[in-house]
Amino acid sequence: MKPVKVGICGLGTVGGGTFNVLQRNAEEISRRAGRGIEVAQIATRSPKPQFETTGIAITNDVFAVATNPEIDIVIELVGGSLLLVGVLPAAIPESVVANKMPDQFVLEHARELGETASLLSNDLGAASALAWRLKRPDVALYNTIGELKYGLAYPDGASQRVDPDRVQQWMHDARQRGSVGVLMRVKGEDELREIDRLPKDGKRYEQGNLVILIFPQGAS
Repeated sequence: MKPVKVGICGLGTVGGGTFNVLQRNAEEISRRAGRGIEVAQIATRSPKPQFETTGIAITNDVFAVATNPEIDIVIELVGGSLLLVGVLPAAIPESVVANKMPDQFVLEHARELGETASLLSNDLGAASALAWRLKRPDVALYNTIGELKYGLAYPDGASQRVDPDRVQQWMHDARQRGSVGVLMRVKGEDELREIDRLPKDGKRYEQGNLVILIFPQGAS
């Protein structure tokens, strides 16, 4: 039986620790899972010589890993406390690309988003795309605490958490410092209510279930 091939996006403190755990406990994981497990590709922005990665494909593009048809499981650890684990099929139908992959949507509006002073997203995958493509790990996470099992609970992640009951104050404060870019994934009524809490004077772009809002500096 073929081993499960794993791709890791991000090789910082958490990503590096994950890599070490997988390598150190590969035999035990394989025994329990009934299949071998192999770290096949890693995306990292800079070389990490402290890790033994001989024989593993290394890239600086997280989306090269996420779209690699040879990878069965992607562990995405970008921007310190952003965590997303997803199982990828061998091919992604074109009809779901817009809904599931925010990267291209971010690229299309990268100039406007990159000019903003603050970034906000209600979805971990979308926030990861923002952080990676704009090279900015300071994306605030709007009402995502239910998706995150750890990370934002730590002191260094607290400033990135924006709860619904304080998002209006957060937006007001952020707009005093400069313009604000928001990337929302809208899956139902809950997310529509999240958007309804935001100011109404933002420039709006939509693609599938993704919405980008650009708010100018100065609270309305």
